[in-house]
Amino acid sequence: MKTIFILRHAKSDSDNPQLNDFERPLNERGVEAAGKIGAYFKSKKYSCDIVLCSSAQRTRETFGLIEPYLHKGMSVKLDDQLYLAELKYLVRCLRALNENVQSAMIIGHNPGLEQLAHSLVAKARGAEASALQRSLEDGFPTCALAVIESSAETWSALKPGKLLDFVRPRDL
Repeated sequence: MKTIFILRHAKSDSDNPQLNDFERPLNERGVEAAGKIGAYFKSKKYSCDIVLCSSAQRTRETFGLIEPYLHKGMSVKLDDQLYLAELKYLVRCLRALNENVQSAMIIGHNPGLEQLAHSLVAKARGAEASALQRSLEDGFPTCALAVIESSAETWSALKPGKLLDFVRPRDL
């Protein structure tokens, strides 16, 4: 079993026209939301072995705000290519993880993260779809966290699994 935590960066500030998209920092709402998600992560006793984080300013700040709520000793990898990464690259990053890693968090951007979440959740329709799945179908807003458990024994064989949790800052 492999567990994937997908975290979209918190709300960023777009008021400064002198900054390009990569350099945008979090705004006050984003700072507050990241703290809420970090506290939620800890309250659920979630744990990840590695964090793969886009090197954009807003993703690094999001990570910095949730890091105190994560367990010590995890690996952190900043990756320039995670900035606005497409689904194919995100999946390739997960499939390349060391097999000793049991759980991984990706902190990045939409639309790639939303596509990743949808691709990793086993499809259920109608009455079989959980409330979590229906919530995920409504979109992947800033600082949303999806927790997915794949039955794959290895990262290289990663396949869709069960959506264990999906939380947005407004839910907290």
